[in-house]
Amino acid sequence: EPLRVLFAGTFREKKGLQYALDGVAAARAAGVRMEFHVVAEASNKPGDRETEAEAVATIERLGLADTVIRHRFIPFQKLLELALRSHVFLAPSVTASDGDSEGTPFVLQQMMATAMAAIATRHADIPYLFGEHESLLVAERDSTAIANRLIEYGRDPDLCIEHGRLLRKQIVEHFDVRACAARLSDIYDRLR
Repeated sequence: EPLRVLFAGTFREKKGLQYALDGVAAARAAGVRMEFHVVAEASNKPGDRETEAEAVATIERLGLADTVIRHRFIPFQKLLELALRSHVFLAPSVTASDGDSEGTPFVLQQMMATAMAAIATRHADIPYLFGEHESLLVAERDSTAIANRLIEYGRDPDLCIEHGRLLRKQIVEHFDVRACAARLSDIYDRLR
C-alpha cells in the first residue's frame, strides 16, 4: 500500500510545510508510492494566506496534485482517525523569517502517542519531546533529509513501525499527564 504521510497545522511559515512538500516530491521521484494528507487552514494572522498560496503553487509546480490530499481543520476525533490510518507524521518546523518559532508542538506529541513514526526537525522543544531518540530528528529546512527518511520508511516498513513504537514509548514514559501531574504534586509537596 502507499506510504500514508500526515501533516497537521496552520498555513504558517514556522510549520515548514514547504520543506515537507519538497521532501515528499523527492521521495516520490525516488519511487516511493505515497499519499500526503495535509490538514491545514490559514487563519487571519499576517502571512498565513500567503503561505497557503505558496503551498498551493508548490503542489502544482512539483506535480503533487495526485499525491496531496487536502483537508480543512477537522474535529480532533477525525484527526485521530486519520492519524491511525497514517504511517508517518511530518513536523518540519522552522524558525520563520520574522523570528516566529514553535514552543512544544502539541499535535506532534499527540501523533507520537499513536505509535506513528514522526519526521520532525531539531527545533525549539522538539528535541525534548524526542528525548533519547533525538538522533531521529532532521535539520530545519532540510527537505533532502525528509525525503531520505520517507524513502527509508517506504522501503523498510518494519523500520517505520520500530520508530513509531520508540516514539510512543517516549511519550508514555515521559509525558503521560497523570505521571507528570504526580511529579508536579511531589515537587509542590517538597517545596511546601
